[in-house]
Amino acid sequence: MTDFTSAEILEIATITRKLEDGNMQGIDLSQADLYGAFLRGANLRDANLTGTNLIRANLTAVDLRGANLRGADLSGGNLYKANLQDADLTNTNLHGNKYDAFTIWPEGFDPIAEGAVFVIESDVIMPREVLWNLAHQNPAAL
Repeated sequence: MTDFTSAEILEIATITRKLEDGNMQGIDLSQADLYGAFLRGANLRDANLTGTNLIRANLTAVDLRGANLRGADLSGGNLYKANLQDADLTNTNLHGNKYDAFTIWPEGFDPIAEGAVFVIESDVIMPREVLWNLAHQNPAAL
């Protein structure tokens, strides 16, 4: 995993939008424009992402444990297999953001109520009992 400074991240994001597998633990990217960024597998644990533009960002398998996402805009992207345990999602825009059964949300957080969309990926094989339970939690997602 590559370690980045805030300035390097913003420079890379401006040029390529690719920050895959980067180690950005604890970094301050508040108010940054990361529109459409490809952050797959990145470590953003305890990062400050207050007010950050993450519209259409690929956040697949991103570690966002303890991250501050207050007021961030994550609309239209995805959070497949992302870990948001203990993240602050106050006033975070999740409208249209896709997530799966492997996404971990903060305790008590309801992503559907906040506009996120539950998706069962076609390449994921799940036992019938798991699918039945998911269907009864959110039948509209199936």
